[in-house]
Order: sequence, then C-alpha cells, then structure tokens
Amino acid sequence: MFFSCVEEDKSWESFSYRSITASDLEGVYSIWSTRDLSVQNVELVYETNYSNHRVLIFQHSLLGNIHYGTIAIPEKEDLSGVPVVIIGAGLDQDDRNIDSASIITGYGSHPALIGFIKIIPTFRGQTLHFNGNTYKAEGDFFDAYDGATDDSIGLLNVAEAYVPEGRYDKVLVVGGSRGGLTGLLLAMREPRINTVIAAAAPVDFYRKDVRNHYKLQYFGQFFRNKTHKESRQRMLACSPLFFEPLDNVENIFLHYGAADRTVPLWNAGLMYNHLLSQEIQVKKHVYEKGTHSSFYDSTEFQRDFITGVEQFLKNISE
Repeated sequence: MFFSCVEEDKSWESFSYRSITASDLEGVYSIWSTRDLSVQNVELVYETNYSNHRVLIFQHSLLGNIHYGTIAIPEKEDLSGVPVVIIGAGLDQDDRNIDSASIITGYGSHPALIGFIKIIPTFRGQTLHFNGNTYKAEGDFFDAYDGATDDSIGLLNVAEAYVPEGRYDKVLVVGGSRGGLTGLLLAMREPRINTVIAAAAPVDFYRKDVRNHYKLQYFGQFFRNKTHKESRQRMLACSPLFFEPLDNVENIFLHYGAADRTVPLWNAGLMYNHLLSQEIQVKKHVYEKGTHSSFYDSTEFQRDFITGVEQFLKNISE
C-alpha cells in the first residue's frame, strides 16, 4: 500500500505558505534548465505489431536512472509528417503498474487519434507491462508530477531520434488527472508542444487546503526527505498555475467534472482565468454530473475531445 511507504514526521505543520516571489519562480526555472533530458543509452527492448500499430518499447537513461517508454506507430504506407500525441496516464497511489497495451486500445484507439504516433511514457517508479513483458523504471515514484514531465520530455526526445517520421515541431498532449497536469506542465516547459487536452487536472499544490485534502499523499510527494525550501520548489514545479505557456502553444482545452471530489472544480476556474490572461486560446468544459473519472464516456466529452483534436490537426496543417 502507498501509505505504508510514508512515515509522517509532522514537518509540514510549521511550513509557511507565504506569498510566492519572482525569485521563487526563477529558482524553479533554474532547476528545470539544469536537467539533462537528452537521448542517452537507448536500447530497443521489444518490438511487435499490435492493434494496427508497430509497437516499440525503449529503454533509456534519464537523469541517472533507467527509464522505459512505449511508442506506437500506425500501420500506414506513408508515414511522413505523421501527427504525434503524448498520452499521459493518471496516478493511482496504490498501483505502480502501467499497461501500455490497454492505453493503445483505450485512449490511443479513439477515432480522433487514428493515424497518430502515440508516445506513452512510463513514469518513474512504475513497472511497464506489455504482452507478458515487464520493465521496471527507476526513480522516485513520489516525484509524480514534475518528474513525470521530465519523463515525458525524455521519451519525446527518444521518439524524435528513433521515429523520425513524426511531426515533432507541433505535438498534441492528452491525459486525465495526473496525465492532464503533466500536459499543462509540458505546455510551460517543452517548446514542441502545440495543443493540450487536459481532463480533471490539479493545477495548484501550493495551498494549505490542498495539503489537507490529499493528506499523506501530499506529504509523500512534497515533504518526505525535504527541507522546506525544497518542498516549496517541488510544489511550485508541480503547479502549472504559476507559469506561462511557451510560444508554440496555440490551444489548451480544459475538462472538469462539477462533482469531482478528487480534483475540485476551483482548479478549472483558476487555470482558465490564468490562461486567458496569457492570451492563449483556451476553452473550459464542465460536466455537471461528472466525478473524477465518470465523464470520459459521456457524449458531451467525446464531442468536446474530438473538437480539440480537430483544432490541433488544423494547427499543423496551416
């Protein structure tokens, strides 16, 4: 169980959620700029044909740890300029496994994404499963947001180097919950990102009420084995609300359930207003009876999701 890994030391009780300064944010930008996420020690460990895709699983080094990721290439004659999507998985604190086959046949098989190269990161501390094969990614499972963004950028670099047919100048990111948050952070950090479709994404961890909401999960992610300075840096680095999207970002689509108790609706309003202030083309969709995961199969969400993908395809055709 996740919580058995956390020994609460009460250090958060004296933590000050003081006002954020420009220096605080500059410190986060500085940390991001020093991370080497380049292509290193890449090995193709598995290849197969699956669900109308050629599936490649790569092992590579990232920040001193062994990582894995899945890249699914559509079976088609002309692969030149194929659109690219990063699919970010959600977070289950009690389950450190990811089955990329189910993502390919699930999210990845959505009619709107047919013909896309799918990049599916295995986030640090997770075990990747595919057709009976398992690959354990190294790294801190508690570094679940900022670290997951590093992992996504690292695998995107591998994809561009080893699957050159894709359109990497403008990339789509889709995901729910942690996957949606990762997409928003990618918009702030990765210049190849063009469009983000984020569902049920938390956007601000620098809040005492969020600490009280997530409790031991929050302690493990933001206080465990850290000074208060390091905790503040981690909270900010995981909160897209404090940063500006890069110039290549043209559209961001936000999807939230009004009845979501895991990621409350205030996340939608704050992020929407922040993006409006940055002059980003942003649309917010709220599903009135939607909980954290119940709205994905609704007719309304499917319609809105297709609209977002169509806008991305329009962007890359211009």
